[in-house]
Amino acid sequence: MGLQRTLADANLGANSSAADFDQHKKCGEPAAINASSAKTLRRNSAAEIPPVGTPAAAELDENSLEAMEREYLGSWPARFGSDALRRFLTSVLGFAIETIRDASASGRNGAIDSQAFLLGRFGGSDLLRREPALNLVVHSAIKVGLQPEEARERALKHFDDGLSSPISNQELSRMLSGESPLGPQPESDGREVISIEGGCLTSIVDRAEQGLLSATIPQVFQRGDLLVRVSEAEAQDELLSPSGRGPTIYRVDSHNLVERFTQAARWVKFDVRTGINRNIDCPDRVARTYLARRGAWSVPPLRSIIEAPTIRANGTILSEPGYDAQSGNYFAPGSTQFRAIEHRATLDDAIRCLTEVAFMLRGFPWLEDSDRSAALAAILTALVRPSLRTAPLFAFRAPVMGSGKSLLADCVALMATGRTAPVLTQGRDEEEDRKRILSILLDGDSIACIDNVERPLGGAAISSVLTQETYKDRLLGQNQTVTVPTHVTWLATGNNMILHGDITTRVVPCDLDAKCERPEEREFSFDLREHIRRNRGVLVPAALTVLRAFNRADRPSQGLTVFGRFEEWSDTVRSALVWCGEPDPCEGRSRIEDTDPVRSDLGEVLECWSQLFGSRPLTVAEIVKATQQECEFSLRLRTTLGDVAGGSSGVPNARRLGKWLAQVAGRIESGRYVRKNGVSHKVALWQLVSN
Repeated sequence: MGLQRTLADANLGANSSAADFDQHKKCGEPAAINASSAKTLRRNSAAEIPPVGTPAAAELDENSLEAMEREYLGSWPARFGSDALRRFLTSVLGFAIETIRDASASGRNGAIDSQAFLLGRFGGSDLLRREPALNLVVHSAIKVGLQPEEARERALKHFDDGLSSPISNQELSRMLSGESPLGPQPESDGREVISIEGGCLTSIVDRAEQGLLSATIPQVFQRGDLLVRVSEAEAQDELLSPSGRGPTIYRVDSHNLVERFTQAARWVKFDVRTGINRNIDCPDRVARTYLARRGAWSVPPLRSIIEAPTIRANGTILSEPGYDAQSGNYFAPGSTQFRAIEHRATLDDAIRCLTEVAFMLRGFPWLEDSDRSAALAAILTALVRPSLRTAPLFAFRAPVMGSGKSLLADCVALMATGRTAPVLTQGRDEEEDRKRILSILLDGDSIACIDNVERPLGGAAISSVLTQETYKDRLLGQNQTVTVPTHVTWLATGNNMILHGDITTRVVPCDLDAKCERPEEREFSFDLREHIRRNRGVLVPAALTVLRAFNRADRPSQGLTVFGRFEEWSDTVRSALVWCGEPDPCEGRSRIEDTDPVRSDLGEVLECWSQLFGSRPLTVAEIVKATQQECEFSLRLRTTLGDVAGGSSGVPNARRLGKWLAQVAGRIESGRYVRKNGVSHKVALWQLVSN
């Protein structure tokens, strides 16, 4: 019989029982045992415990209440106590038997210790007979697997401690009124109960994760090799605070995980002194152990946060707010109400909707019609970027400031997020750029704009982010490396922007030219930013209808040239625009070659090399020596090599020149390329080859 049920059945009254205890004291009976008596009991109890198998050691039945009263109740409760008090004390004995019997293997010793201490306290107040109460604990311990000697030693130690801390009158009153730890256990609130026990850390962490997974709405996600959470608390109404930061991805640390685990389950720990499970917070070591399980988490993956409906990779529409298990995206629409997307859209529907979107861009001074198509491609890309493995960077360029580059970047961001584009400036060097790029990816921003590019744009970090699905780098100020998805639409703005190196093959340019001295003084017929904010619920579905119709038509081939590394983007966004009658948005890519310093330098070197050396194999030293001659091609070669591998005196440095040749080896320019052609006296030979 459990203590909670026994107390309810007994219908105990605290006042009468406390009065019984007071009356007992007045009769001169000892309320507590003194230290000398405790030592005597400790010395004699082991000898008085009957061996297992004797009648006195027979199994105790917790339902035999009357027999237990006669055997175990102290002298004054048996003589002067009320029926309610006697039934309460009997329930304490039953509670001790149940606690020891039902304890898990890892919690068995704790249960024995706690119940020995508890009954010792009752024995110290002469509420229970000491020797029989001690024997009850001993034989209960033997019954659950302890050896007799171990059971006696363990029970006696904690029973003796209890004798030294007898139950007081006030404490007894609280017990009888249900206020004490022996009262009813906390009722279940529907959460799983996780008990902290030694030696069970692995199973405890497993159950903690199950608590997270049982949540109706996922709260914790894995993103790359990080645990993260989504915060929508900072999202602002775009009409009131258009620059406010929207939903953000935050890393989950051990402190936050403790809170999440505590919310997901009810954590308890067995209290040896009181004999019950007390509610506690999730221990920090559980959270830290779970964080260390990188690569073995079962929480759902998070690709990105989106703030507008989108089209999944399989062509279906994602329009329900919250976490989408099918795509791994978290849709947080804020207060915007989006019009339904046409599921059975046709080519005519796509052309009509594309015209509606393009109409808002009519005031921009496009250099060519393909630049308008590139701007439309940027908008469509931003809306479906989480469904694309890779996507190019869109470079908004103009010869002078005030032409509308930043406004165009804001249009792309406003369509996708309802806010203007978050901008970052170029760092002082590539190392600083790398840190800023990682920060953008960690925060989960869906749009990133490199604003006012002044030095040549390029580098390994940004090139890698554009062509890889994940990016790995070291956290600032830490030794830990992290891997994060790269589902960001990258934009860049700049006057006469120069693209440098490998990034030239990863960019779609969008050029503006107002053809006037002060383009910032031009007047527009409407406020474009405000127009998008107020009509976003209609403009976004219109843009997605273009892609939806193209998918329904089975993405017919448009015969476009291959755009290496971005084939999926080309088959989805680029081809859809051409299908609707727009120019190829990649037509302007031919203009990038004219401003790429790497290509122009390499082309100049190969031209001079051809005139000076033909196809003869050369060492680096021979090339440097040839630059000292006083002829046209030698002077041109000296100038160009001075730029790419110059020394302090302006003369090409042989070591730097060797590294530069290794970097450009095999790269074809104007039908020629340089390659390594063996060695001579342990020195590399370089040769010009016509393709």
